[in-house]
Amino acid sequence: MKLVLAYDSGEEGSERLSNELKALLPESTQITVIDLAGRNMSKDPAPSLRSDSRAMLLCTPYSGDLLKRIRAMEFAARCDDGRGEEHLADADLVLLGASRTGKTPLSFYLAQKGLMTANLTLVPEREPPEALGRVAPEKVVGLDMSTECLSLIRAERLRMLGLEPKASAYADIDRVERELNNAREYYRASGYRVCDMTNRSIEEGAHEIHDYIRTANE
Repeated sequence: MKLVLAYDSGEEGSERLSNELKALLPESTQITVIDLAGRNMSKDPAPSLRSDSRAMLLCTPYSGDLLKRIRAMEFAARCDDGRGEEHLADADLVLLGASRTGKTPLSFYLAQKGLMTANLTLVPEREPPEALGRVAPEKVVGLDMSTECLSLIRAERLRMLGLEPKASAYADIDRVERELNNAREYYRASGYRVCDMTNRSIEEGAHEIHDYIRTANE
């Protein structure tokens, strides 16, 4: 799978985003990050888009679809992990879930399909933003996962950061279960669609969510 990201926060921000996605997506995924001026901001070998070639590309018969996807990618970057709450009303889709349930990679994968996707992390200690309550329920999808699966994912993330999982509550099975139950209760109370990401690839989850959003908008 190839994933091309349009990003506008400079080289440092784009490299951080690329590294985070590589930690979550399949190893075979080729990630190329370009800024909106067409420069290749990633370290992966890929042809850069010069400003003149980009201008010609945008004049093709597919320019409307391409621009839609570029705007969706920019929106996903601006509204990642709770940022850009003021833009939630403009979203085609809002993903919710506990930390490490796949919100960010799903957001960018679906943005490649042209969906303006925002995502928010749910934790028991913090109420969701008021702006979320103004988003139509059919535009919101809650991500779920088994306690054991999420605990393992978090433990691996801590190891990648050079930390000992047992020294942190982040991967603790009781803490993980509490966060997941908190999210599930919120989904039920709000009437949100739920997508179970237990042992599923980003592609599988994205396909289910994309089909749901497409059907909901018919």
